[in-house]
Amino acid sequence: WFSSLPVVIEAGQHEARTSFWVNGEAKTLTPEEVAAIKFTAKATIGEHVVAHDLGGLTLASVEAAPQVKITLSADADSRVSADGAIQIRPGESTTAMLRIERNGYDGDVQVELEGLPYGVIVDNIGLNGVLIRAGETERQIFLNARRWVGESVRPIHAVTQGQGAQSSAAVLLQVVSPEGVNTAQSQ
Repeated sequence: WFSSLPVVIEAGQHEARTSFWVNGEAKTLTPEEVAAIKFTAKATIGEHVVAHDLGGLTLASVEAAPQVKITLSADADSRVSADGAIQIRPGESTTAMLRIERNGYDGDVQVELEGLPYGVIVDNIGLNGVLIRAGETERQIFLNARRWVGESVRPIHAVTQGQGAQSSAAVLLQVVSPEGVNTAQSQ
């Protein structure tokens, strides 16, 4: 079992999302294993760290193979750091790649990116949003950071908007100052 934790709610925002995903060897968790999973929210208020228990999961099961499996990754045009994070500078764009494996589903696949820092958007998406069309298995996407976006490193992931709301594994997105960008392109 994997997740894109920690989830960071940025200053001025009210929510953030995460997802959980499994590899092919995963099994449904026992009630005891599920009960052991706990979430804690922490915030710094002034100079004090405040923590609240958020409880846990009620169920964590592995179902039949999904209609599609989605992955999010850097592509040949992405700027990538030495540790594999996709890099973007404020006021600029970069690219990433969405890929799906189809398991009996041949229709359109609508996709959302979650976890993007405030001010970073998926650009050039057209009227239908991020869409992998019927019969296709990949799509390059364009990420754009507004000029005022501050430096950060965040896990982001893609989620299908149907087909069981399948989530990709998380990929790190790093917003860096112009001096901090790795100029080498990914392989």
